[in-house]
Amino acid sequence: KDAGVIDGTKLQIYTDNGTVAQKWQIKNVGNGYFVMTPANAPSKQVEVTGGSATNGATIQLSAPGINNAQKFKFIKQ
Repeated sequence: KDAGVIDGTKLQIYTDNGTVAQKWQIKNVGNGYFVMTPANAPSKQVEVTGGSATNGATIQLSAPGINNAQKFKFIKQ
């Protein structure tokens, strides 16, 4: 939100505005999983808050860690 860069900053869907806050580095960490790092906060990663598997769970920025809440799998539909 508002191009925040601190732990706990919640992600939001927003119209493309061409800013670095909407650019991501996606890194393969093996076994079909990826971590996502925002270009405006290269020391952070995206994670599901609390590792929740509930619909509507919050997605936020956090310091990199070794946990499944920061690993994502892309599925072609």
